[in-house]
Amino acid sequence: MRNKVDRRDLSQLRNQVDILSLRLDDLTTCDPGTIRQMQSRISRIEEAIGGMKPILTTGETAAFLGISKRKVYQLAKSAGLPHFRTGRRLSFDRNKLIEWIMNNIKR
Repeated sequence: MRNKVDRRDLSQLRNQVDILSLRLDDLTTCDPGTIRQMQSRISRIEEAIGGMKPILTTGETAAFLGISKRKVYQLAKSAGLPHFRTGRRLSFDRNKLIEWIMNNIKR
């Protein structure tokens, strides 16, 4: 059970780092020194996480998005959650998921 908790925690951390990286690109009010510090910290966190899988399973996508597997299937079917099939299984490209999240955030 401990491995599942660690995997979920790691997945959520990766998700947060990805979103922070995207939001950092949108910042215009911070001074350049602060932005460089933030980029450096994000880079160190990403290095510590190690090689992130570019392609996720349904379960990994659910953990990445913080929702149930059932909701992942629903979003893939009705809301345009980017996915592709590998045989009968759905697979998800991490970068396309991040793009989808950023395009669907209510501002």
